Amino acid sequence: MINKYMKKSTEYLELIENAKRAKINPFQIYEIHHIIPRCMGGSNNKDNLVHLTPEDHYKAHYYLAIDNPNNGKLAQAWNAMTAGRDFSEIQIDAEIYKELRYRAAYEKATYLISTPSGEMLVGTAALLYSVHPTTIYNRCASGLKKWKNWFLVCKDTGQPLKPAIVEPKATSRTNFLYTIAEAENLTLQEAIEKFNINKHTLMFRCKSANPKFKNWTAHNANTNEQVPKNSSKRNVKSWRYYAPGFPNGAGATEIARHFGINRSTVMNYAEAEINGYRRVEY
Repeated sequence: MINKYMKKSTEYLELIENAKRAKINPFQIYEIHHIIPRCMGGSNNKDNLVHLTPEDHYKAHYYLAIDNPNNGKLAQAWNAMTAGRDFSEIQIDAEIYKELRYRAAYEKATYLISTPSGEMLVGTAALLYSVHPTTIYNRCASGLKKWKNWFLVCKDTGQPLKPAIVEPKATSRTNFLYTIAEAENLTLQEAIEKFNINKHTLMFRCKSANPKFKNWTAHNANTNEQVPKNSSKRNVKSWRYYAPGFPNGAGATEIARHFGINRSTVMNYAEAEINGYRRVEY
């Protein structure tokens, strides 16, 4: 993984490997670090990124700057971590930088995120639950019971901002009971919450002829009449295509690959019966 032009100390390698193995701490903040720095050919690919705590991030850039004394950009990156502040009277180390980053992050934040794991910054929650920060905000704003423990908390007042729980609207689908695999006679709301889908997807799967959903059924709670499955037959014509070099016919895709042309071109030629192409329905 490490660039051959990049000198690295044992300390740097150990720090990176330990960070990769470490579990996300809900009460920690993290910074994204390029394992191979951009100035040394590193990319933004996922395998070249690692989440480091502020103190480890500071140490990583320290090791890079010390190990590569001829690379001025690495020294500049390390120096930029404390840029804009007057530290002439003190010596900055990883612990001081950690304290500064914590204070800056919490000062900037207006809200904390309350999750089942506790209150934390949105970036930490996104890392802990492996989702995008936007997803975290969507959960906090959701009225579904599934996310009832997710909400924003005003950092200054501690006041929670909880959305009202949305009850399902009364529709004709509430008259049905649903059987899904071994779960029998589920109500609409139970099925929605159990499989995390909406009512339209639920009924679509119950009607689908796809073998994947053969155990998904719905029946009227009053009459016990089962909702019929859709027909699996499609009203689509099937064609066999003939072209130069294919006297016995073949599929459009196979012919297209042979001649290095688009599948749609083969189909258009065959429909117009030009250049020796034709098609036969079967």
